[in-house]
Amino acid sequence: MVSSVYTVMLIDDEPWILARLRTIVDWEALGFQIVCEAGDPASAWEQLQALHPDVVVMDIRMPEYSGLDILQAARRRGVSAEFLIVSGYDDFSYARQAIAGGVFYYFLKPVDAQEFERELRRLRTRLDGRAPSSPAAPEEEAVLTTPCRRLNEILRYIRENYQSPLTLAVLSKEFFLSPTYICDLFSQYTDFSFVQYLTETRIRAAGKKLRETDLSVSRIAAEAGFRDYSYFSKVFRQKTGMSPSEYRRNR
Repeated sequence: MVSSVYTVMLIDDEPWILARLRTIVDWEALGFQIVCEAGDPASAWEQLQALHPDVVVMDIRMPEYSGLDILQAARRRGVSAEFLIVSGYDDFSYARQAIAGGVFYYFLKPVDAQEFERELRRLRTRLDGRAPSSPAAPEEEAVLTTPCRRLNEILRYIRENYQSPLTLAVLSKEFFLSPTYICDLFSQYTDFSFVQYLTETRIRAAGKKLRETDLSVSRIAAEAGFRDYSYFSKVFRQKTGMSPSEYRRNR
């Protein structure tokens, strides 16, 4: 008898494939429980963060974002789930990227049931060798994924990465949200745009370094995320009423 049950998330944009994955093996007999299914990358990413499954089985090709995008974002966030990739594309570049991301196994469609069961048993052995698995988060936790929560995550990400060349496209890829939706979040729940918030964050960071360090103004501008020194000086004066040098003298 199986002593521990590991949670599983299925991700595929084709309902018939989800149905096939759901019935391809006797999940419970193997010690697994399917706790959620997702048909698009955005909802998949939200549920993955909310429910913390032990295992993720997903397609590699989906609209807008691929399974590899989800895999890479998950690894950046420290998600420890084991990933099983299902792909209809016999392309070594996909397999190579998946392996680099630490996937457990890479299946080609149509998935063979015996091969799938064999790899699940092997995965089960690996999971049993780890520390006891954490229980699945309650379903109510998924409700916490609201627009305000997503906006707060985006604002925190900007504050932590303002030095980088941030754009709406970067945020879109990081959070699996369209640029238009991100702009809508800013307009509906704040009094500033994405560009305004990013600029204010960078100017505050630059002002802090001008007050607290003796670094050159050009270096401070670069470390605050400004690639153009003259633009930095112009924006800094607009925001503070002083040039960076004047600001430093009045610290």
